[in-house]
Amino acid sequence: MGDINKMIQWMKDREGKVKYSQPNRLGPNSYDCSSAVYFSLIAGGFIPSGTMGWTGSLHDTTLPPIATKIARSECRKGDIFLSKYWANDGHTGIFIDNKTIIHCSYGKNGIYTTPADGGYMGYEPIEYYRLKNTGSGSGENPEKEGEIEMYIYWKQQKINSQTYDAYLLNGNKRMYIKDNTLLNECRVLVRLYGNNTTEERFYNDAYRVLALEATTDLVEFKYYSNK
Repeated sequence: MGDINKMIQWMKDREGKVKYSQPNRLGPNSYDCSSAVYFSLIAGGFIPSGTMGWTGSLHDTTLPPIATKIARSECRKGDIFLSKYWANDGHTGIFIDNKTIIHCSYGKNGIYTTPADGGYMGYEPIEYYRLKNTGSGSGENPEKEGEIEMYIYWKQQKINSQTYDAYLLNGNKRMYIKDNTLLNECRVLVRLYGNNTTEERFYNDAYRVLALEATTDLVEFKYYSNK
């Protein structure tokens, strides 16, 4: 089975560290949008090592056996978008969640996390794909209707700081984890009820963490603070 966490991690490991280039698209210092997605799919175990192509071949030969088309409203972590796959100005990348993508962007000159909408996915028409065979071994469980998202993330305290604070995200609430005892309790909760046990780290000014803070409420662990 493929692993969407490993697929996305390939992108994250190079975020802000590589450049965009079509002539030099095979790394290790530069990629274009489609080569980055191919390398990510290889890292996730969805296609064999050495497989390479462009947006057109993603559409024509690579994705059809391993993915199914979905609607924009359905997009979630690990889904892939393809914009104008037949053209040189086409684009592709991977969803982090319904509102966020990671991709190798000409405009950003490298691999970056950006909003999904607002032109970042490229020109219409845009197609969306969900990879098959991403079972429980991938660490990613299929989302169920009404299911609450829960996971732990770490936020850099300030720009250039080496210290990170931990938070538990639970639906539209986020909670500061103030010590290791509470951290261990939260990890148990995530293993029992969360969709993903992978703990992500974000720079202080990263778009993803700013988006999290803008769309969630910070609350306390009342049961813990009263002890």
